[in-house]
Amino acid sequence: MMNPADITTRFEDAWTTHDMAAFGRLFHPDATFVNRFATYWRGVDQRTDQVAVQPPSIRRQAPVTTR
Repeated sequence: MMNPADITTRFEDAWTTHDMAAFGRLFHPDATFVNRFATYWRGVDQRTDQVAVQPPSIRRQAPVTTR
């Protein structure tokens, strides 16, 4: 089981390395997510698939830092 205190660090690491498998493991399979453009995704597969196809320029514009 994941320690809740580790979630922010794992989120940041998965996002900055673009590791969508690790990113997906942070969410419940039926999780819903709304991104900064108000796009609604339901389920981990839809979320990770859509983030994976974003161009690198968008990923660089939305860095995640927790430290």
